[in-house]
Amino acid sequence: KQKTAYEISTRDWSSDVCSSDLRADAFSAALVDDSRDGVDPVNVTLGNDSAITLSNGLLTVVIDAGGRLMSLSGDATLSGGRSVIPSGSGGRLVLRRDTPAEYDAWDVDRADADSPAVEVIVVESPRLVSQSDMRATVRTTFSDPSGESRFTLLYSLDAGSSMVDVRLEADWQAQIGRAHV
Repeated sequence: KQKTAYEISTRDWSSDVCSSDLRADAFSAALVDDSRDGVDPVNVTLGNDSAITLSNGLLTVVIDAGGRLMSLSGDATLSGGRSVIPSGSGGRLVLRRDTPAEYDAWDVDRADADSPAVEVIVVESPRLVSQSDMRATVRTTFSDPSGESRFTLLYSLDAGSSMVDVRLEADWQAQIGRAHV
């Protein structure tokens, strides 16, 4: 089988280490100080209901046991402290029919846009795959009902960041279909 992976990421490498973090003369060496003075570290809380909460003082992200982004709330300056995701309607990954009349790759016909959603199946429950004061990442893996295609969602939160990175890795084997969040 041919395997194809797509990666969607808004992360900018320059946020990891900036030239201002380096304290060294030309042609010399120095240790990189990756601490950020005045920035709250990323905290992780594992709930009794298997939910995972990531928080950095600016954002709080809640991922439920089904891998859905259930809450995304900011501090008072970002969202008034309330979640921008309506209660009970967490972001979820579904599959829909895709049979375009024209333009295979990007044409979504109205009939397909309104087609019934097919739920993906959780293959690997959300789990914390990396954690430090500067960044935490949660991974969940899904499959289509046939088990042929696999989808991995990675949610990452950085210290001092006002956004959550969501990356989708897809091993897409379905003949006709599209993923929809």
